[in-house]
Amino acid sequence: MITTRSAWNRVPTEIWQKIFRIYLGPPLSDTVQSDVIAYSDIFERDPRSLKDAYQQATKLLHTLELVCRYWRLVARTTMDDRVVFFHTDTRYSWPPNMDVWNAKQIIFISDIYEVFYGNPPLAQPMKGVLIDKPDRHLYPVQLAVEVPIVPIIKVMERDIEPSGEPFESGDPQRPRIQILDWLIPPKAVESCIRTLSHDVFRHITTLCIVLEVSSLKSRTLKLPFLQVLFIFTTSRSLNYLVH
Repeated sequence: MITTRSAWNRVPTEIWQKIFRIYLGPPLSDTVQSDVIAYSDIFERDPRSLKDAYQQATKLLHTLELVCRYWRLVARTTMDDRVVFFHTDTRYSWPPNMDVWNAKQIIFISDIYEVFYGNPPLAQPMKGVLIDKPDRHLYPVQLAVEVPIVPIIKVMERDIEPSGEPFESGDPQRPRIQILDWLIPPKAVESCIRTLSHDVFRHITTLCIVLEVSSLKSRTLKLPFLQVLFIFTTSRSLNYLVH
């Protein structure tokens, strides 16, 4: 019989949290990775595989919660990924029970079908969820306006429109973007450096940008806290200076 006198109730909570984390795998929303390869794994993971990993971790966590009341308490303090998928055109977000303003990682997706439903027949669109617009890539992601500032942001084929309000604050608890993965649409290439120069991106430590262009002029970008940089482009004459 499981009682409050059971041996596992005398094990420090911190130890149980470490055991749970080993069982669940690395946190999906951890902004500090062990090496460059670990950071590259974050960027190479597509939204669909990330969604599957989130569901698997949640399922395992629910299994642990069923063991006893004490484990349920520990489990709820262990799983803190809070990953939200946000479709900019429809304002549809997943998971449905997660408030986007409480997220730690936001993935902005352009194709809801591909992420959640595979490749369904084109003759059977999901009414009320997906609005297929030819100019859908023209709608920017409005940070700090329609979505919050969170530690990890992944933007797929969208321009980014940061808030015009001053970002610097003396409050150390204020959320800051630390990891940004941005697949830049062609129309935003020339303005991407100006966008990244905004104060909202000042505290980025890891940056991955994908430029779908054939040529690009030299640009200078100042990111004082940057530690890891990935640049993928079709151009062979790329000349960037980051300092």
